[in-house]
Amino acid sequence: MKKIEIRNIILAKNPGFLSSFPQFVRNLAFSLIEKFLKLNEINMFLEKNRNLRGIDFIDEFFEYLDFSYIISKKERDRIPSEGRLIIISNHPLGGLDGLALLKLVSEVRKDVRIVVNDVLTHITNLSDHFLPVNVFNSEIQRENYLKIGMALKNEEAVIIFPAGEVSRLTPGGVKDGKWNKGILTFAKKFNADILPVHVSARNSVLFYLFSMIHKRASVFLLPAQLFNKRHRNILIRIGEPICQSTIFNSIDTAKMQLKLLKKHLYRIGSNKNGVYKTEKSIIQPPDHKEVVKQLSTSLLLGSMHDGKELRLVKGDNSTAVIKEIARLREITFRKIGEGTGRKLDNDISDNYYSHLVLWDPTGQDIIGAYRMGDCRKIIENHGISNLYTGTLFNFSDDFIPLLNETAELGRSFIRSHYWNTNALDYLWQGLGAWLSLNPHIRYLMGGVSLSGAYPPEAAALIIYYFKKWYSADEELAVSKNRYLLSSELNREISAILNSADAASDWQILKSKLQQFNLSVPPLFRQYTNLCEPDGVRFLDFGIDPDFGNCIDGFILIDLTRIKPEKRARYFKTLRKSGAA
Repeated sequence: MKKIEIRNIILAKNPGFLSSFPQFVRNLAFSLIEKFLKLNEINMFLEKNRNLRGIDFIDEFFEYLDFSYIISKKERDRIPSEGRLIIISNHPLGGLDGLALLKLVSEVRKDVRIVVNDVLTHITNLSDHFLPVNVFNSEIQRENYLKIGMALKNEEAVIIFPAGEVSRLTPGGVKDGKWNKGILTFAKKFNADILPVHVSARNSVLFYLFSMIHKRASVFLLPAQLFNKRHRNILIRIGEPICQSTIFNSIDTAKMQLKLLKKHLYRIGSNKNGVYKTEKSIIQPPDHKEVVKQLSTSLLLGSMHDGKELRLVKGDNSTAVIKEIARLREITFRKIGEGTGRKLDNDISDNYYSHLVLWDPTGQDIIGAYRMGDCRKIIENHGISNLYTGTLFNFSDDFIPLLNETAELGRSFIRSHYWNTNALDYLWQGLGAWLSLNPHIRYLMGGVSLSGAYPPEAAALIIYYFKKWYSADEELAVSKNRYLLSSELNREISAILNSADAASDWQILKSKLQQFNLSVPPLFRQYTNLCEPDGVRFLDFGIDPDFGNCIDGFILIDLTRIKPEKRARYFKTLRKSGAA
């Protein structure tokens, strides 16, 4: 651990500091500054604890100061346990508040970093958690911004003080100065939710008086402010997460968005409702050992060549697994602009449906899952009204008899860090293995969702295409909240998707969606590629207000019309180990 040399730090930032004075005057000035900043005490602590790293170092420093923070369990549970996240806070102390937030968040998740002034990188004990910034060197600053972006891209949590400097005394109390719009840039670019945190604390009267006399020079008082917090506690308040789309879908300017975000945070500190609509924080993971235990005793449908397993879980006897599935669903669906906005995505159907789980026994990780139900058994035991799709669509009299040989699929997800892998293909192999155990099933039905975050024009293009080429000849089901194209939009799109064959229209659709930097959701294509053209039908489309206003397409698949190569791929008997 290197000793902090204030002379080197000051001259690195300001080479001409006191250069017009004699050397003995400069030496005296540096000595006085070191004494004023209590650098001897700081260096003695750093030397004594040079082997401590990260949160262990913070724990020891707080113990040394007899310093702590107060937060309710309810608000602590609002910290998301995974996924990219920007944590914003006011900055009343200029040091201890950052350490307190770093320690607090680390109690929930280890992948937490904090944006700090690059001067603090001299405290190498915390370098693994620091993301330095340097506002005086644009070249270094660009490099630092890339590091912040990389942390978010890696699904980490990043703590940012939007003011970039310690709060000062104002007529309205101790408040931050002007906020930097960088938080909005990062949130939008990396699709990161924002967690507002308010810290109730203040520095000494001397600090605020000196700030009024010389604002920039007052920062030299901050190290001393660390030590006048001995035997103190600070209060931390945490609001619910704000989905970035809530901010950016408004017509407000960036300046107004920043102003409202700041107001939202300070209202949290006053125990008032914030300005922005928020989502419930997703629950913390259930007992991992219980999840592993329940999965290890569930039915093994097969093992893949890379060791991944396909497990069949019953909702009524695997409560920890179902809770974890519901938690992971909500996390995954929120990433694509869907989700319930509740603490977890669950409903009563989870209790009596089966769940196909793709499990990594080595990493002890749930990769993805499908919810499946044999409609005949569900109707026999719970009634037709308890089919999940029955809550969204009305069935015709002609459709009801088909339910005796139909399985319902839904709530499928693959966790984001397994996107662009074989996960979906594995789940389909598991689905085929389950169907082989239920030979009476001829049809598959379920909802295929299109995110409510899709621009209306893009959504209309997709729905028009699938209605044009995959609609049923008769009205077998009708949405209870039907999606309808306006006459004008219908005319416009019919002029665009005007080919005589589906393949040509598909190429036009893809090209149009690229203009929005979008594509057709994978399951739409997966289902329609499964069968011959007459084997897949979209019965209707509806808007689900309880699921982020996504658009649900109700699909019906005839398994007798599966393409031969798909049947060979998915409807084989999986081996208990080493399946391809």
